[in-house]
Amino acid sequence: MGDHLTDDNTKHWTGAEQPLTGLVRIDGKSYRFMGARPHEIPALRQSRLEITPTHTRYRFEGAGIDLELTFFTPAFPEDLDVLSRPVTYLSWNIRATDGVGHDVNLYLEADPRIAVNSADQMVTWGRSRARGLTVLNLGSRDQQILNRSGDDLRVDWGYFHLAVADTESAETAQSARAMDDFLENGTLSDMDQMDMPRSPQTGAAHLAVMFPLGQVGAKVVSRHVLVSYTQGLAIEYLGRRLREYWQHDGLPIEQMLEEAERDYPALETRGTRFDTDLTADLERAGGKSYEELAILAYRQTLAAHELETDVDGTPLMFPKENFSNVCIATVDVLYPSSPFFLLLNPRLLEAQLKPVFDYAMLPRWKWPFAPHDLGQYPLANG
Repeated sequence: MGDHLTDDNTKHWTGAEQPLTGLVRIDGKSYRFMGARPHEIPALRQSRLEITPTHTRYRFEGAGIDLELTFFTPAFPEDLDVLSRPVTYLSWNIRATDGVGHDVNLYLEADPRIAVNSADQMVTWGRSRARGLTVLNLGSRDQQILNRSGDDLRVDWGYFHLAVADTESAETAQSARAMDDFLENGTLSDMDQMDMPRSPQTGAAHLAVMFPLGQVGAKVVSRHVLVSYTQGLAIEYLGRRLREYWQHDGLPIEQMLEEAERDYPALETRGTRFDTDLTADLERAGGKSYEELAILAYRQTLAAHELETDVDGTPLMFPKENFSNVCIATVDVLYPSSPFFLLLNPRLLEAQLKPVFDYAMLPRWKWPFAPHDLGQYPLANG
């Protein structure tokens, strides 16, 4: 929530901190490229920011290198399986700009607050293997699934996953001391912290990935990771507890992550083409300012919705109000988003409207007008 990626720590939309921290060690000196802490570590200069429908690209310069960090979420409205897949790719392109080789180590860390509502909740963590991937996992101990509704709340069931491919030559760690180890000597401990559960306030483990890149010259060196959050059950609708759409055929988490890694090159190419085509269409329709505004609306419209699968596999999609009345599937939120889905995939508009129509047809709805909403998030009880 700042003009530069190092101005502030990453946050949930409610404003609560859920830090992802990015550091780079260049010739033995550390710099920040994501997050406001540690305050004593200088920040690389952010020289560029580009926002497209599916990519956010930051460029940083300093200490003789150029570092490009990209967040890529393949949010393609026409492909429900990929759209609902809870994976974002973080990738780095690094090169020297001064004609001299530089010793470079990259570091990414996820704070345990990313998987709980508040920092006093107990957290557990673990290490898993998917085919070709090391996966670090983090979640609340108590897993109170769909146990309450509210607005100023963060999800505290399900698990956060940080996955890195074997081909990326990375070191990984689960430790509250991981960042200290990196800052002191540029490496990570080969021992995971095992004393759990703990809360973020009392020293729960942080998840860390470090890429020892060695000597980086004028040729670009690239690395990437997968960031994912899987909920298991995501919505309760009329007494039916529903899973996210990507699990409509029972796909297990490890296979989902494996497929996401396998698909990454093709999705990246597809996303770049999609961004180029949609951006050009938007600029033709209303000029540069309209294009920039519509790109933000594209992201917000999709981010406001949960795409679930009903018990028979039918897609159902629920929008949520933010800091209003906690309402879910609000008709006056469905209405302004409907042109988006009419244009990009009418099947998603049907998935929006079906829950409201089904509820309005029940004997309990006796009034001659549409329901305002279906209850309060995440319990859409009608």
